[in-house]
Amino acid sequence: MALLLLSAALLSAALRIGAAPQPMTTPGALRRIPPGDPQVVSILYRFFDWGNDWQKLNPEYGPVGAVHFHLWEDWNPTPDVYAWWVIDRQLYRERSLRVTLPDGSEIPKPVVVQIFPYISSASGWQNAVFYDATPQWVYDLIDAQNPGDPRPVVNGRKVGYKLTGCNTVAVLPMYDNPIWQEAYFDAVRALGARYNDDPQISSVVINTGLDGETQLIKDLRCNWQQLLDIQVSYDMRAHFLEYVYRTMDVYREAFPDKAIFINNAPGGSAMRLATSEYAASLEPPVGLKHSGMWVDLNSHHGYGNFVGLWDMVNTYSMTLPIWLESAYGFGSSELKYWSLIAGLHYHPDAMNLHPEYFPMIEPKVLRWVGEHLGRTLEDTPSVWTVLRDAEFPLQVWDSGAASGKMGDWTFWLYRRDLPGGQAPRVWREELPAAAQEHIYSRQTRRTDQAEGQRYMIFEIDAGYPYVGQPSVSATPDGVSYIVRVILLNHGQDTLSLQYRNDAGELVSQRIHKGPHLGPVDSWVEHQFALRDAYFANNLTAEGGDFRISCNNDGDEYVHLVQVSGVWGEPPPLPPLPDTLLAAPRMIRLIPLHGVLQAVLEVENANPGQPIAWSASADRDWISLDQTSGTIPAEVMVTYIDADLAEGLHSGTITLTSSDLPEQNVQVTVEVLVIDAGLWLPMVTGR
Repeated sequence: MALLLLSAALLSAALRIGAAPQPMTTPGALRRIPPGDPQVVSILYRFFDWGNDWQKLNPEYGPVGAVHFHLWEDWNPTPDVYAWWVIDRQLYRERSLRVTLPDGSEIPKPVVVQIFPYISSASGWQNAVFYDATPQWVYDLIDAQNPGDPRPVVNGRKVGYKLTGCNTVAVLPMYDNPIWQEAYFDAVRALGARYNDDPQISSVVINTGLDGETQLIKDLRCNWQQLLDIQVSYDMRAHFLEYVYRTMDVYREAFPDKAIFINNAPGGSAMRLATSEYAASLEPPVGLKHSGMWVDLNSHHGYGNFVGLWDMVNTYSMTLPIWLESAYGFGSSELKYWSLIAGLHYHPDAMNLHPEYFPMIEPKVLRWVGEHLGRTLEDTPSVWTVLRDAEFPLQVWDSGAASGKMGDWTFWLYRRDLPGGQAPRVWREELPAAAQEHIYSRQTRRTDQAEGQRYMIFEIDAGYPYVGQPSVSATPDGVSYIVRVILLNHGQDTLSLQYRNDAGELVSQRIHKGPHLGPVDSWVEHQFALRDAYFANNLTAEGGDFRISCNNDGDEYVHLVQVSGVWGEPPPLPPLPDTLLAAPRMIRLIPLHGVLQAVLEVENANPGQPIAWSASADRDWISLDQTSGTIPAEVMVTYIDADLAEGLHSGTITLTSSDLPEQNVQVTVEVLVIDAGLWLPMVTGR
């Protein structure tokens, strides 16, 4: 189907076709996996992992579980005979290993088991696309009952179906055959009878189609989807859906005490919808697994009658267990980082990652991701948002549409586009050259001072237990917050975190950018401790809990904002180094307009630590109402009429500190002298 790219002018009309499911907000008492249902061990898991003791090898990763893959043919060699040693020998390598969870408890290293009947490729499998891992005895049984229609042979092996095209062949299991189905279901039942009570197996993934996903075949090197309809049967898709439903039933019966997941994405639009609804109807429900966790996708969201790749995960993220899988092992650390952020947006219970993720992602990021898996609003270590926007535009056709993920990645903290808070998206190329190679620089957002958009405004989900509570400054058993901001340390201007206290007064905590924060023209992290914040969606008349202000002295670029609430006093933060600061760094006076004075604020980057300061001006027409003292201080800068010639004049105020002899700060003062006789009001006519 041809896709029509809509212009921005048609965007709103296109959305009226129908909206993709919107994020669901969890009521405070609702847990993602209800008590009594099979639980997931909510940590990171590693592909192709057999017997690695990550707690000893790389404890900095945090807890890491294992994903074990097995082909059906490898452990079911003949009817009703199961070579359990194939599975047990890998489990045995894990038996003595332990992992320490974020809460400090230690458990056996958890394992996820997956059984594949059909995969994209196999070792030694040449001159054919895909690999049918059905045990050969299954096709022998089918042939015995249908001698006139024997199964085709490819590379010396019987396969369910053989497709030809593009100068190659593809193979497909015989999903529509009742003998094939019952043989597979018997294997699943036997698997459940042996491992349902195994405490080391954390969960089981329901593998149905190619690579375990709910899709019959992929267009790899040829148009196999179309050729399937022609060379096998158009009805094959309906048979496959019936088989998927039955497979979910059999797995649920075989593993009543395990968290199990249907691997139904990517898959097709109708398949994603049907299997998700069916998974939710079972008791206990079956979780959803998404095998396409990536930075963004061109059909991330769907509209109208098209179900996007993530719409079902979005719809059920608060009511079903969710398991996410990285889409690729290749790619840069930047792509891997952003894929993790994209996955966390959907509040997953667990993730499994390609091995390349672990050495390429900073350990502190891996631990942070792991700490946010399987969390509810009641127990999450933080709420956060990463500022960005869709990487793929809206595409529309007659009955539906698709787009990338619109808006920010969020984790119960939302940026709101309120008046004065429209924050445009910024691409890498618009950032300083020194910052462009950083993993955060893929894209971001900024304030837009020139257009009057001085703020980024944020609102915490109302179910967060610290919201609406009095602050610790008002009562000893009140709340406090740590607000963590990752910002671009560009320029020497200031920014402020602003919020309301218990009395409804606007409070502002200001910081100066510069070398004391970290590398200049790169991303740095700053944390604010809030003892007096009362978050109740009360920042402005339109709402919001707090905002970042550019202070009208230069735009701010922000990657991440994170809020952690605590009862009582906030934990101590590492102090910034004592640094002499001044704001503003440029003062302009215009006597003819009555602008004769300005306030210069002298501060220490390490707030609350007083240091001595001195100031001097290099022009007689610059007057300072005080020239020394202890920081913090406010200095009134005044223009003294010195009969200056018409034009722009410049001078400098130099600030020093005897406590910091190696530091000084220079503030530019400009005065614009205009001949009053030449300054005339505008005349608009008679």
